[in-house]
Amino acid sequence: MRGMPILNVDEAPETVICNFDTKPGYAGVDNPLYEKEEGVTLLLGDAKETLKKLLFVFAFYKLFLIIIHNFFLSLVPTFLIYN
Repeated sequence: MRGMPILNVDEAPETVICNFDTKPGYAGVDNPLYEKEEGVTLLLGDAKETLKKLLFVFAFYKLFLIIIHNFFLSLVPTFLIYN
């Protein structure tokens, strides 16, 4: 489409699509990524609510990684002392 940026997301190993639905947009062009079998995650629905959920998941995942990291760091001195 004229004036639209070209992104080669079809070449990405993983793609997350946030969209209201899977219907063609204002240009009436189907999105072939909706039919891709692997490497595409569709997050359908209201953008504001979808983004809130996505940010919550990322924050939870980051917290999880921090907790796991601190747990394993706490084991290192104990392991060194007793071996």
